[in-house]
Order: sequence, then structure tokens, then C-alpha cells
Amino acid sequence: MGKSAAQIRRNEARAAARGDTYVPPQEPPKEDGNETEAQEVIQAKVAAAHKLEQALNELEANPENLNSKDRRTVKRKAEAIAAEEAGCTADELVLWYATYKKSSKGKSKKNKASEKQLSEEDQSKLKHAKELKDKIAKLEADEAMNAKERRSAKRKAEAIATEESGCPANELLEWYDTISPPNKEDKDAKKIPYIVFIGQLSYSTTTDMIYDHFHNTLGPDVITKESVKIRLLTDSK
Repeated sequence: MGKSAAQIRRNEARAAARGDTYVPPQEPPKEDGNETEAQEVIQAKVAAAHKLEQALNELEANPENLNSKDRRTVKRKAEAIAAEEAGCTADELVLWYATYKKSSKGKSKKNKASEKQLSEEDQSKLKHAKELKDKIAKLEADEAMNAKERRSAKRKAEAIATEESGCPANELLEWYDTISPPNKEDKDAKKIPYIVFIGQLSYSTTTDMIYDHFHNTLGPDVITKESVKIRLLTDSK
């Protein structure tokens, strides 16, 4: 670790008092490349962001019918865990992850070409990753399933993929995204949801009234029927 500017100044002053010249130690040359973070740090942040994304998605589905207070508690706990694992706040992690995924998309052409250069083992791994990703997408789109059934089917698909590929399902999907990241036009790509809790509402308030408020305030580019889910305490579930 290099010395700070203050330490260098103090050492220079002491050396001058002795009639010597202080030469600060040279920092070791940095590794080649444009990355400012060590690969280990990046991997830790990606893993933490992925876990946070999964936790927030599950919280959004609210399979256990948690009330607003309990949902806030679970959300804060998930954010605290992610912050500890990533070494930054949850908000900073979400912003970093969005930038990271954008940079990954920029390398998509190069990564697509590299698919043809994969070893037989990685080709098999890629096949299982694609099958798992397609299976999860179908489960998410299946409105006939309830949250519990969807979770059960997803775990079964992940277990099968783990057994066939020899790699944990979450690591398999993360590896797949580095090899073949989603296109910008992929409307089915999962995003980290933003959850807003609104209090002091009248019992006569409807979901349409809330939707219209945010739609008119934030605009149709941000608020659409597909991008927003609204639940009220008066809903049956």
C-alpha cells in the first residue's frame, strides 16, 4: 500500500532536517486493462446484486401475503445483506449493476462469436443454461400458476439444470449472461423492481386511481400497465 501525501511530506521534512533527501517508494505498476475493480470484487457485487434481484422479485410476488410493514422489513433485510456482501449501499449496488449489464450488452457481438469457440463441456453447459432460462421465462409468463406453484416448478427446473450441468443454477445463469447477454430489445429481461408503499389512502381508493396518478405524473414512457403492479389492502389477495 502506498504512502499518503501527508506521510510523504512529513518524511521529506524529517529527511531535510537531517540533511538528507527522502525518496518516496514507487507504487507497483498496475495490471493492464481498463477495469478499475478487481475481478473478485466485480464477481462479489454481481452475485450480491443477483441475490437482491431475486429477493425483491419474490417479495413483489408476495406469496406469503405479507402486510406492508412486514414487506418493508424483509426488503430492508435483503438490502442490508446485499450491502454487506457488495461493500456498498443497496442503492449504489442497483445503479452499478445496471451499468454493469449495459457494458455486458455492449460486448454481446463479441460474446456471441465466442459461443462457437466454446469447448464441448461449455457447449453442454450453454445448452442447459438456455433450457433453464427458457423454462423460467415460461413459468413467469404462466398466469394460471399461483406463486407457490411457480416457485416449486422453478426450484425443480433449477435442480435439474444443476444436476445436468454440474453447476449451481444461479452461477449457471450468470455464466450464460457473460457468454450471451440479453439484447436491448429483449422485453422479457428481468429488472430489479422498485417498490413503493403508500399510506393514508381512503378505502374508496381504487387501483385505477393510483395508476392514473403515477401515469400522469411520470409519463407513459415510465408507467405502463405491463410495468406496474398495484395491490391494495382491500384486495382479496
